[in-house]
Amino acid sequence: MKIMIINTFYSPNMIGGTEHSIKLLAETLLKRGHEVAIFTIDSNVNKSTIEFINGVKIFRSGNTYFDYKVRFFEKNKSAKKLMMRIIEGCNFKIQKDFDWTLKYFYPDVIHTNNLYGISPYIWELAYKYQIPVLHTLRDYFMLEPNSLVKKNDLFHVYLKKIYKEYFKFFTRYVSGVTAPSSFILMKYLEEGYFQKTEKKRIWNAINIDQEKINQEIMAKKKRKKDKTIYLYVGALLEIKGIYILLEAFNRIKDERVELRICGEGPLKKIVENSVEKNPKIKYLGQLEKKELDIQRKESDVAIISSIWDEPFGRVIIEANEFGLPIIGSNKGGIKEVLEFMKTGILYEAMDINDLVDKILYMKNKENRVAFIENIKEAIVHFDIETQVDQFESMYKKIISKVNLD
Repeated sequence: MKIMIINTFYSPNMIGGTEHSIKLLAETLLKRGHEVAIFTIDSNVNKSTIEFINGVKIFRSGNTYFDYKVRFFEKNKSAKKLMMRIIEGCNFKIQKDFDWTLKYFYPDVIHTNNLYGISPYIWELAYKYQIPVLHTLRDYFMLEPNSLVKKNDLFHVYLKKIYKEYFKFFTRYVSGVTAPSSFILMKYLEEGYFQKTEKKRIWNAINIDQEKINQEIMAKKKRKKDKTIYLYVGALLEIKGIYILLEAFNRIKDERVELRICGEGPLKKIVENSVEKNPKIKYLGQLEKKELDIQRKESDVAIISSIWDEPFGRVIIEANEFGLPIIGSNKGGIKEVLEFMKTGILYEAMDINDLVDKILYMKNKENRVAFIENIKEAIVHFDIETQVDQFESMYKKIISKVNLD
């Protein structure tokens, strides 16, 4: 098959877990003999370019209108963010670039993901060319316009309604939809999106080395040491529960616990201030994968402290890969994945005392081992080969449906 995958960013511009998931998917599809192309808008120059990374052809469209730092991280720039939202609804430059790319590559199927800065009109354009589209829901982009949700006056309520109805309209051109959790899939279906499409939950995945995982599990079970190390990996954002996580460790009097924080974000100064006041907290900054793997090897427990409904929680399986049991908030996909895998314990997301209790519970090695024992069997469901099997099945299904129509 000729497969075109669309996302706002692609390697080497790895903004988050989505980009890692897409890179792994694209390269695995390529290894299976498919012809794979990427369409993205993260060109560093204001012109379109074509390049290859690990055999994958990448069409990068220049986009001077889209500034992801303003879009995601900067505060008090509502006017700019609103303008970007409008552009996302009707980005004519991207539409023109995409039209050219379709004629040049002409795929059998298109797989869209995050569409920040990209118009949903690309779905209609693909429909006109009779190319089926599979969309994977990665977040709440089409449900909750971030730059508008905090204001509830009549104007903004009306604006939000228009925004949602606009994106909902274009979902009629999508042949299939998947999501990494049933939680996020149901969120969209309940709001009336993707009503006439093929639907399936397909877990996010990693490249699993079962022998290596078994070794990590054995090492964790045999480990003997006085201090229990807890690891947080992720963006330093309020929605990630950073304030709650820091306060939980401030309340713990036991000196035989240590929190290691890896990541970057707007709350970096808050974290650094906590490090100065509390010797139990260590900040390691943004780490490369090799350095991060070392931290996972040295740690005993991974903490996922989000206070928002994570669509999946990729860090769960990345931590389990190193034999780490999980303490996770009971939000969205985190709850769903942990209840399925049984490799960790949940706590009430906004309850600091409950988090403290779970941290102290995981100090006990026997309690940790009970969850570690489940990793070997559970993690196979999140292997990239299993995921690609499911995506290939969906591609074939929607292609055959278009051919029948």
